Amino acid sequence: MPSAVIYVKDLASMHAFYERVAKLPTVEVTAEYVEMAELLLVAMPSDIADTFEIADPPVRREDAAVKLVFDVPVLAAARVRASQLGGVVDPPDSEWEFGDYKVCDGHDPEGNPFQLREPA
Repeated sequence: MPSAVIYVKDLASMHAFYERVAKLPTVEVTAEYVEMAELLLVAMPSDIADTFEIADPPVRREDAAVKLVFDVPVLAAARVRASQLGGVVDPPDSEWEFGDYKVCDGHDPEGNPFQLREPA
């Protein structure tokens, strides 16, 4: 059962991004949503999506009140995949240690912030 929902403008690209970068398995795909482990991506209605502009490259929404966190096996590999899929994982000099993890922030192709954690 997903524990977070993101309303997205481009369902297909956001699905590919979270599947490949955060390594989230897909549970169900429809024209309206994609259910993944820990995450539900829901397509915005077109009248709402048309009011959103996504910059190219996307700009991180720094004023977001929520940041999703995903565990990944290797930050460096996730950084490469994110770049290939239209998102960003900050450079290695932005990484820091927190508990038993090496962590780094990033944003998806629509600018939504997230954090990735690699076991230390």
